[in-house]
Amino acid sequence: MPSRRQLLGALGAAGLAGFAGCSDDQSTPTTETGTDDDNAMNGGTADNTTASDAVGDESGDWPMPAFDGGATGYDPDHVGPRAGVRERWSEEIEWPVGRPIVADGRVYVPTTESLYAFAVDNGVTEWVADSSGGWWTTAPAFDDGRLYVGVTGENRVLALDAESGDELWDVETTGSVGAAPVPSHGGRWVFAGDTDGGVYRIDAETGEVDWEAETFTGVTTLVDVGTVYAGTEGGEVYALSESDGEGLWRQKLPGSIRAVAADGGGVYASTFGGTVHGLAGNARAGAIEWTDSEGVVAHGALVLTGDAVFGADGGGLEAIDRKTGERRWRVKGEFRSAPAAAGDTLYVGSDAGEVLAFALDGGLGVDDVRVRAKRWSHPVDGPVRNGFAVADGAVFALTVGGDGTKPTAYALETA
Repeated sequence: MPSRRQLLGALGAAGLAGFAGCSDDQSTPTTETGTDDDNAMNGGTADNTTASDAVGDESGDWPMPAFDGGATGYDPDHVGPRAGVRERWSEEIEWPVGRPIVADGRVYVPTTESLYAFAVDNGVTEWVADSSGGWWTTAPAFDDGRLYVGVTGENRVLALDAESGDELWDVETTGSVGAAPVPSHGGRWVFAGDTDGGVYRIDAETGEVDWEAETFTGVTTLVDVGTVYAGTEGGEVYALSESDGEGLWRQKLPGSIRAVAADGGGVYASTFGGTVHGLAGNARAGAIEWTDSEGVVAHGALVLTGDAVFGADGGGLEAIDRKTGERRWRVKGEFRSAPAAAGDTLYVGSDAGEVLAFALDGGLGVDDVRVRAKRWSHPVDGPVRNGFAVADGAVFALTVGGDGTKPTAYALETA
C-alpha cells in the first residue's frame, strides 16, 4: 500500500527520465483544416440514410459513464439512431449529477437525491436508492451484476446489487469521490479516486482496499486500460501501475484536468481553460505529442475513436486527428454535455434544448464547405448536460430543466 511519499519517490526515481522528456514543449500547432458546418447548425437538411445502412446492430449495453474503462465514449460495434428520432419514453428526475449508463435491461440515472433504475424499454421505475444524506456525485459503473458509485458528504464508494439496488458493501475514503469508479478489465478490482488525492484499488467481491496511492491534488477523472491514469485538480496526469499503485510517470498540463481518455495507443486529456492534449503512450510515455491550442475545452469527457479525438464545449464540437492534433472538422454551438458515439454517429446535446446527431466523419466537404454532417436534431425540455448513453438502439439523455420544466431523463429511438 504505497504512501504519498513512496509514490512520489517512485515517480522521481523510476520515472525521472520520462519526466525530463515530458517537461519539454513538444506540441504541434493546430491547423485550421476543419469547418464550421453552417448547413448543419442553421436548418440544413438531415442525412437521409437509415439505420440499416450502418455496420453493427442495435443491441449492446453502455455499462460505464464513458462506455468503457478507458473512457473512450465510443462503441464501434453497435449503432444508435441515425435518421431521426421519437421519444421512446421520458421521466422526470431530480438534478442529474452524472451520465446515465445502460446494462442488463435497465437505465441507471444518478441525481442529487437518488439513484434511479428505469426499465430500458418503457421507462418504468424498477427501484430508487436514496442518497441517505449524501449527494450522489458520480455516475455508476456496472460490472458482473454490481453497480459502483461514489458518494460525497459521507466520503464513500458503494457497491450495489444492480437488480435490486441493495447495498453490498461500502468503503470509506479520505475525501469525496469526484470521479466515477472504474471496474478493471476482468472485474476483479474497482478503482476509485477522491478529492484528497487518494487512488484506491478495491476488491470487487469483498470491498477490501488492496492498495492506496496518493497524488498531489484531488482526482478529477480516472481510467484503467491495464495502466491506471488519474487526472488531478492540480493539472497533472498520473500513470500508475494497476498491480501495486506505483508511479510510472506524470505529466503537468496547463489547467485542472477535466477529461482523460486512453485505449493503449495513447492518452488524451483536456484541461479547464485549456484545450485537448495528446500524450505518448509508448516508450516516451507521458511526453506531450501535440496540443490543440485553439480548440474546444471538452469539460465533460472526450470521444476517442481509432483515428480521431472529439470534444465539445460552449463554443462548438470538434474532431481532432489523434496522431497530429490537427483539426478535421468543427461545428458551432453551445454543447456543454459530453459527447458520445456509436457505429458511425456522434451524439451531443445543446444548451438550447436539443439532442443532435452528426456523422462521425463530418459528412462531405472540402475546406470550409461541408454538407450532410448533421443527421438529425430533436427538441427536449431544457439544456442537455452530463452526457449520453447509446444502447438498445436508443440515445439516453438528461436535461437540467428550467423555465417551468423539470430535469428529465429521455430515451430517444429511431422514428
